[in-house]
Amino acid sequence: MPQLPSGRHFALDVEHLYKLIEDAFKAQWVHKLMAIEKVEDLHPYIGIVLLRPAEQDMVSQVLAKGSLPVSETLEPLPSGYNLANVHELTSTWSEEDQTAFQAFLKEARLQTHLQNQLQAVEEAKEKLLGQPDTTAGLLATYWKMGCHPLQEQEDEL
Repeated sequence: MPQLPSGRHFALDVEHLYKLIEDAFKAQWVHKLMAIEKVEDLHPYIGIVLLRPAEQDMVSQVLAKGSLPVSETLEPLPSGYNLANVHELTSTWSEEDQTAFQAFLKEARLQTHLQNQLQAVEEAKEKLLGQPDTTAGLLATYWKMGCHPLQEQEDEL
């Protein structure tokens, strides 16, 4: 897991993104999924997890493919922040930690991970569009055609 100069450990969590994809197939939040077009659009759905010393050894933790291992002496603590609003969290950190975190965000390994997440979104969108006889597929088709009821309001949501 990435470690900052202060010793703080953190991780990124894509659970919210995959929940969005899952919910889109149930015709919920289709417009939010369809609005994702570039890596920056993923940011509100990528959570920041802080890792703190565990009260007891953690037996196992679910990690994304390619993640660095997590020490069994650390446990995850959701921060309530994501990549879109992380500046609110990092503004209280030391300058060294802020610089290290920004460097982490630019790492090729992370950029590849984010591109993989974007690819998962694109695959889900194509699958939705391939099911126009379902409510979710119809909503995705409306979005692609530019006539989804929420499309004009997307900037306001």
